[in-house]
Amino acid sequence: MSSGDEHESNNPPWYAPDRPGGKFNASGVPNRLFQHPVIQQRKIYLSHAVQPGVVFFTLVAPAPALLGNQVVKILHTDKEEMAIYERLLPELHRLNNHTIPGEITRTGHPLLIMPRLNNINNLYKRERWTPRRLMDAILQVVEGVEYLHGKHIAHMDLHPDNLVVGTRQTAAEHERVVENRIYIIDFDQSRQFTLGPGVQRAITLPDTVHDPPNGLTSFDPYSWDVYCMGRTLHQVVEEYVTDRTCIRVVRRLTGSLRSTFGGWLVTNGSEAVLAYAAAVPPHVWRCGF
Repeated sequence: MSSGDEHESNNPPWYAPDRPGGKFNASGVPNRLFQHPVIQQRKIYLSHAVQPGVVFFTLVAPAPALLGNQVVKILHTDKEEMAIYERLLPELHRLNNHTIPGEITRTGHPLLIMPRLNNINNLYKRERWTPRRLMDAILQVVEGVEYLHGKHIAHMDLHPDNLVVGTRQTAAEHERVVENRIYIIDFDQSRQFTLGPGVQRAITLPDTVHDPPNGLTSFDPYSWDVYCMGRTLHQVVEEYVTDRTCIRVVRRLTGSLRSTFGGWLVTNGSEAVLAYAAAVPPHVWRCGF
């Protein structure tokens, strides 16, 4: 792979120069990002790439090399991500808006600067899941996707790394981060539509983490989000939950999500999850505490 600042283009990826011997420097920070006017003006210290050429962690200071509490993303101006964030960020006061708090900079090439939060796997695999915690997480994710769909936005690439969670520490560091709140990130593949759920026709799927079922290449984008959401939540349950009661309670719901292509959850959203939770026997909620 050819890389380096000598091969600049306006949009990402912006790669750092190759390592000695011509080896691709996947984690490197490109000189043009170091020299970006916003990075210079705000004295933001950059650490390394977490998505090569696109997303970068910050440092508290050059030395000692302690990770900072922000992430910098280079926005692609030919995609819809920037326009989507411009619609979502002004509505962070809405309780069902699970967009990560962030800022789009306007000086030089647009950047998205956001809090550095743990993804849902990294956070919860260290803690014990209870039925209540699981249902709260599921409801938050469904609520966030339902909000997007209400604005005719399809995320198109929901998976565990695109769900992050506020902690007590990050809530103390960032005024707009809420402890235990799940946020949806990475609208790189996302699309905006004129038509909403139940009306929008199938589109050709982009490259995504989850493989489509039965080799399909076209999907109703809203139903695709629901399918990916089910796959994501099912993966969390199967990989990180050890309480058998938790697994029985949630597996049925995540299975319903994964098998839904245009049905009840696309149109009923969080109300359907709440109705399911209400039907769970009270003794189940008490287990695991």
